[in-house]
Amino acid sequence: MATCREVPEAPGRFDERLPIDYNDVDFCLKAMERGYRVVYTPYAELCTLKGASIPRATQNPREVALFRERWAPYLQYDPHYNPNLMRHSVDFSIDPEVANWPASG
Repeated sequence: MATCREVPEAPGRFDERLPIDYNDVDFCLKAMERGYRVVYTPYAELCTLKGASIPRATQNPREVALFRERWAPYLQYDPHYNPNLMRHSVDFSIDPEVANWPASG
C-alpha cells in the first residue's frame, strides 16, 4: 500500500481492533469516505517486512462482526465485488446459486 502521509495520520486511521483480516480494507474504505481514491494495479510487485501472510480457512469472528457492522450498507451493494462469488466464504469461491455460467456438455 502506498499513500501520502496525511491519509493515515487523519482521524480514523488503522483500527487496532482489526489486527489481521480487515485492517487494510477498513483503512481504504475510510479513505474513500474522506474523498480519496483507492487504485489497484496488477503490475505492482509488493513485499512485506513482517513476513508472509498465513493462509487460513477461518477468520476471527470478532473482526468479521466489527467489519460487517461498520460497513454493512457498503457490503450489501459493493460495486467492486464480483456478484458471481460467495459473499460469506474466505476462498472467494463461485456461488452456484448466483453464477450464470453456461451449462457444460
